Amino acid sequence: MNRSPAARRAAHLFWSVLGSSLLLLSGGILLARSSYHTEAPATVFKTCLAMIQQLWGIMPHHDVPSPFALLLVFLMLASGTWASVWWLAAWARTRRMLAHTQPYCPGRWPSLDTALATLPQGRGGLRVLEVPYPVACTIGLWRPRILLSTGIIATLSATEMGSVIAHEWGHVIRRDPLRVALLQWCGDVLWLLPIVGALVRDSTRVMEDAADDVSVALTNQPLELAAALVKTAKAQAPPRWSPVPALGGEHVVTERVERLLQVAPVRLRRWHARAWSISFAAALCLLSLFILSRHPVAVATSVPPLAPQPGVTMCPMPTAQG
Repeated sequence: MNRSPAARRAAHLFWSVLGSSLLLLSGGILLARSSYHTEAPATVFKTCLAMIQQLWGIMPHHDVPSPFALLLVFLMLASGTWASVWWLAAWARTRRMLAHTQPYCPGRWPSLDTALATLPQGRGGLRVLEVPYPVACTIGLWRPRILLSTGIIATLSATEMGSVIAHEWGHVIRRDPLRVALLQWCGDVLWLLPIVGALVRDSTRVMEDAADDVSVALTNQPLELAAALVKTAKAQAPPRWSPVPALGGEHVVTERVERLLQVAPVRLRRWHARAWSISFAAALCLLSLFILSRHPVAVATSVPPLAPQPGVTMCPMPTAQG
């Protein structure tokens, strides 16, 4: 199957965001190491230990890392911790959800049997969750599996269900859960640069378009997929959250339906001027701190609180002479 323009753009965005994020993180590590004022190679542990020792006054100031290194190390540690916690929480939610599912059993859901009759590839790893609200998603980083709820099975017709399963199959063959997890990790670690988060959201939207193209290619029924999107959006109760990839917001559903019906006007590519401006300002601030940390005279002149202090010599307390 030839890749659609949406699939090519999704791959381009994914590798661009992932590669740029890794380059930015590597550059931040190198800057933090180069800002360390000792000849020994700097590590995160040594930098944090030096900060604690300096705060307690048991270490001379000439061995202390620069304020820029301390700030950068703190930001990277906090961001990495938050991203790791998010990953663990998502993994735990997935495990809990899978624990309440059951494998697909032919004969129990006639509409699902009819849909899978023309899509045999969707049978592998299909799981069913018995909840009344609509759920249709692909879960699993290393072994993606399609998850459907009894609520969505009861809501959609057999042809509409086939279009939804074909859409999720598009996520399976492209391993989109792993891609989304990696992009989300990049966005959480580099939260200081809003443009990364904006590009991550763009990438996930294009992934949905690419999965729609797979569904249309397999079933040749774009109207059924559009009807499934509308029905699922209406069936979803407002107070209850439903992890349906299609429902990323009302405007997302509208854009996808218009695209499937080929009635959407030509949309200009999002440039995210505000996110670029804020990201440029944040990068400029970090670069300024790095330059100041490399020139103590400039630090003393421009930012007196950050100027290096003279060394402190620890002297023993005098003792009384008998």
